Amino acid sequence: MTETTANVQLTDNDIAFLLTLLRNSSVPLTTQQLVEALRTPPGR
Repeated sequence: MTETTANVQLTDNDIAFLLTLLRNSSVPLTTQQLVEALRTPPGR
């Protein structure tokens, strides 16, 4: 299975959001979960 990857640039707000998710989670989060969190529109 091959996947296409693209260069992604995260903003300071994106990094802060991910750090908050990681700090507040009671269980470890996978990379896929973090990617999905970034893709999900705010308020969902």
